[in-house]
Formats: sequence, structure tokens, C-alpha cells
Amino acid sequence: MLDLTAGLGRDAALMAAAGFAVTLMERQPVLHALLADGLARAAGTDLAARLTLLPAAEATQAALPAGPWHAVYLDPMFPTRAKSAAVKQDLQWLQMLCAYPDAEEEAALLALARAQDARRVVVKRPRKAPPLAGVAPHHGHEGKTVRFDVYMPLSPA
Repeated sequence: MLDLTAGLGRDAALMAAAGFAVTLMERQPVLHALLADGLARAAGTDLAARLTLLPAAEATQAALPAGPWHAVYLDPMFPTRAKSAAVKQDLQWLQMLCAYPDAEEEAALLALARAQDARRVVVKRPRKAPPLAGVAPHHGHEGKTVRFDVYMPLSPA
């Protein structure tokens, strides 16, 4: 698995706990440092053994390890909510630190993900949000609060 938007590493840890080897990429320097520290503290555990964080300087298209990947996973910052209820307190600082990607950044992120040698690209979105970059997914899986849009890669897998 390739997690191109590792964030706090929660989803990657769940995938690793399920038995997948996960390569994480995080471009935001503070989040990258937090992930690196967490992985260093967890060194020697079965979970940490399945997680590989790309160095910050190498988190670019050219430096991505070649696939094939089981899946490429994206969990970009969710759009601003119209609800009056605030985001959970433990994630409010994350929204202050990382701006929501604009349409151009969304399109570039989805294109990067779909250009990888992978069986599928999975994008985590709020249940009622529009598709990432306005690109309709091939299919999806919907839960109570989130949905997972599934795209086929642009390159043959």
C-alpha cells in the first residue's frame, strides 16, 4: 500500500495492523516530523516493521518507489464543514496547520495517485462531499460519515 497523504498515520497504522506493508508520504514538514518520531518510538514492534516513511526530501513524484502497489490511498484534508458543530478538538490544530487543497492541488494529487502502478486508488471523503477534483470515481463504498471513492489507475496495473 502507498499512502500519499499520511497525515497523522492513523489510517496507515490500521492498514499495517491488517497485515499490509505501507509506505507513507507526507509533504507537510511538521506532520512528517511527528510521523518520524512516532515510528522511531515504535521501532522494533510488528506494526512499525510494516510502516516505511519516505524521507521528507524524497516525497516527490520522481522519488516514489515503483509498484506494483495493492492500492494507493489518499485522505486529503476534508472541505470546510457547513455544520455549526466544530471538528473534533484533537484535529482542530491539524486544520490550522494544513490548508485545504485548492482545485489545482486536488487534481495534481489525484493524477499523481492514478499514475502509480497500482490495482486501485482509494480516496477517503466526507459522505456528502463532491468527488476529489470533480472526477467521478469508478465506484465507492459509503459509511455513515465518510465514503471511499475508488478509481482505476491511469497506468496498466
